[in-house]
Amino acid sequence: MKRFIDWRIFFSVMAVAGLLAFGLHAWSHVNFWACLAIVVVAILLNGVIAMIEDEMPGGFNNPNPDDPHDKS
Repeated sequence: MKRFIDWRIFFSVMAVAGLLAFGLHAWSHVNFWACLAIVVVAILLNGVIAMIEDEMPGGFNNPNPDDPHDKS
């Protein structure tokens, strides 16, 4: 059965995000929950940017884009 969310990966990423947020909180003295929100948004934004780059011509999912000048 295919799962939408792999819980082991989700909790692992959230644990790392919590550690990063705690470090940011200790360094900047900003509220921990605000730091956690910043870290989670940064992780999501990084995923979106990586997905866009992978789909672009020459990217990971599209390594050999069709050449519009090649009409063979």
